[in-house]
This record gives sequence, C-alpha cells and structure tokens, in this order.
Amino acid sequence: MNNRYIGQKTLLFTEKGEKITLTATTSREINYSADISENTVETGYVIADSVINKPITVQITQIISTANEKGGQNSNVFSYWQSIYNRLIDSRVLIKVQTSDYIYNNMILTSFSVKRANKHLMTEITLNFKQVIIVSTSLVNMPKNYEYLKNIVTGGDDGTKDAETTNKGQLQASEAQIKALQQESEQNKSQSEQEDINVKKSILAGIPSIWDEVKQVFF
Repeated sequence: MNNRYIGQKTLLFTEKGEKITLTATTSREINYSADISENTVETGYVIADSVINKPITVQITQIISTANEKGGQNSNVFSYWQSIYNRLIDSRVLIKVQTSDYIYNNMILTSFSVKRANKHLMTEITLNFKQVIIVSTSLVNMPKNYEYLKNIVTGGDDGTKDAETTNKGQLQASEAQIKALQQESEQNKSQSEQEDINVKKSILAGIPSIWDEVKQVFF
C-alpha cells in the first residue's frame, strides 16, 4: 500500500532518546507485503500458516535549503543532515518513525540518497527505513510425566511396558548380585575353616616332639 503526503512533518526517535525533526517532508511511501507459499494446500488447511508477513518499509523524502542569507550556497546545512543519517546507519540503532497519521516502531535506516538542484539551491534527501520484526520468547517447564502424557495423547505406548521391563531387568540384576555375594561368602568361609584345621593339625603334630625334649631335660 502506498501513501503520499505533501508538506507534512515527520519525527524520528532513536532508542537512545535522540529526537530528529524533519520539517519539510514532501512525500512518504509505506509498503506492506507478504510472501505466500507456492505449495498446494488441502481443503480445510489453515491458510494463515502459509503466509509470512514481510517487514514494513517506509520511504520519506525531505527537502532542505542550502541557501545562505546572501543568496549563495551554505554547504554546512547539507553536511549537518548527511552526518546525522550516516551516524544512524552506522550505529544500527532502532528508530521510531512518527508521521502525522501513524507511528512505525523498530525501524532501521537502511539507506539514503541525495538529489541536488543547484539552480534553486535545494537538496532532496530520500530516506529508506525497514522494520525489524521482534518476537518475544518464553520458557516452559515441562512436567516430569511429559513423555507419559505425550504417548497417551499420540496413541503410543503409555510407558507401562517399558517401566515393567526396566523393573524386571533391575530385579534380575539384583538377584544375580545377591547370588554372587553368597557364593563368595561361602568360599571365604570354607577357606577360613580349612586354615583353622591346618593350624590345629600343625599343633597336634608338634606335641610328641615337645614331650620328648621335656623328658630328656628332667628325667
């Protein structure tokens, strides 16, 4: 959609709090457009899902006079405006463009062009703005039973079978561990009993020799 205005004032507000007044704007052109998917859709399909709104563009034409009091050319006027627009482009700052009938937020000055008419000491500056589409984000904490609920809604397994299989496997693993510990305990017990028997045998075997030594000493 294109709109044109003559002799309207336009205000520019940067996100840093700067205000710029364009007192002699001869035209404004606002463009709205959207992209539509070229793929075929079925009956009943939500058409809005295939439409993507493109950023709004705003074009403003400003006229400045470079004439001085003596009728000559004052180059400082043009340099002043040129420095402002160069700074806006280089800083990539968000701008609010306020016209006489609407406010366009989150705009970026993408380019500007200059057309001079030396005969009348007038300079025409065309500014091109493009909107930045900003969306808000939010984080959602998923419930602990999200997968369980998801499977129920989608008609999949509710997770009971997997839980039963897991529990069964854990039980089998626990039984095997207990059995291994029991076998290890029995082996340790048998080894300890055998060591006790060997010690006793050693003591008994040494008793006759000790008795013989006693008789030689005292008898």
